[in-house]
Amino acid sequence: VIPSDVKVIGSNSFYNCQTVQSVEIPDSVTNIETSAFENCSNLKTVKFSNNLQEIGQWAFSDTNLEKVILPN
Repeated sequence: VIPSDVKVIGSNSFYNCQTVQSVEIPDSVTNIETSAFENCSNLKTVKFSNNLQEIGQWAFSDTNLEKVILPN
């Protein structure tokens, strides 16, 4: 769970974190930086925030995403 006061998910924040299976990005987050979730091989579901403006390179590289939920 990402706290609702987080504005940026920094570079390599969850890099190689094998315990992450799903993530819901709160509306407070505007940027997901480079390689934030890279190599999280068990990450399968991501729900993006309504206010997301930028996703950095390789932010979700080498994951096993099966479901991506986008805001309207």
